[in-house]
Amino acid sequence: SKTTLTIMQALRRVSIKARFPSLTLSPTSTINKSFSTTQSQSQSQCNNDNKDINIIEPPSIIKHEDETNTELKPSGSKFNKSHVMLAATAAAASLTPAGYAISPIGVTVLSNLPLAAFAFVQISGLSPIRQIIKDKATGDLSPFPFVSLYTNCAIWSLYGALQSDQTILIANIAGTVVGAAYTGLFAKYTDQNMSKFFIPSGALLGVFLSSPLWSQQLIGVDAATVLGTFGMSTAVILMASPLAVVGTVIKQKSTASLPFPVSLAMTLNGACWGTYGFVVTDDMYVWLPNVLGFGAGLIQLALFAIY
Repeated sequence: SKTTLTIMQALRRVSIKARFPSLTLSPTSTINKSFSTTQSQSQSQCNNDNKDINIIEPPSIIKHEDETNTELKPSGSKFNKSHVMLAATAAAASLTPAGYAISPIGVTVLSNLPLAAFAFVQISGLSPIRQIIKDKATGDLSPFPFVSLYTNCAIWSLYGALQSDQTILIANIAGTVVGAAYTGLFAKYTDQNMSKFFIPSGALLGVFLSSPLWSQQLIGVDAATVLGTFGMSTAVILMASPLAVVGTVIKQKSTASLPFPVSLAMTLNGACWGTYGFVVTDDMYVWLPNVLGFGAGLIQLALFAIY
């Protein structure tokens, strides 16, 4: 009936009013017209509300994205991959204790070259040992180079351990073993009195290998300083010793008294250890004697070129 329809329309108006309080419904509007008007007004209101709502990202995120886009998309029509490679290389490089920016691969190479050069030095010294084994006699050879090798390397081994330097430690442990083996073979086939070499060697090893126990208390410096100073001094003497024959070479105009493999090995050894000590570790006790040794080696090689 008409009364029932009027009641239903009134109930619908109340329901719509409850859902959309801001809407104004005309009492004389039909329900279809009112509902369509309601939909239109609600859609309009939603659109207006959406215009007022702006989703703002945090400034830090926007800035980060802008910076990222700037870094990854350099100016230009094409994206240059070499820029990425250079940036990656620069990012991968790190400062060494000496203050040089070197990639991890570069540090690894510079840290292993001294080991190879030191091995070359040991191999170049095999010639007299082979001769001793062949002749079962030492002749006029002196055991001093072999005794000094294991003595010096043992002291440097402790220095490397105190400095936590694996390159120094590995090389000198190997040198200690090789030097002891050479000395043992020499002692086996010689008629010389070896005690005059063993006693000084033992005394030096006893004093310097025990330096962590007394250096700070007696002289006020750490053991690494004591060992480094002694090791540097002996290294300078050992590396400069071949220069003693320079006068003979010039006088005779012959390099017969200079073994070329040893001279070449000592030159490369000085270059590798000097670079490592100067560029990687910034250790004066390492680079100073080896730079001098490198210079002495160049003089010897120049004599080979001249004579």
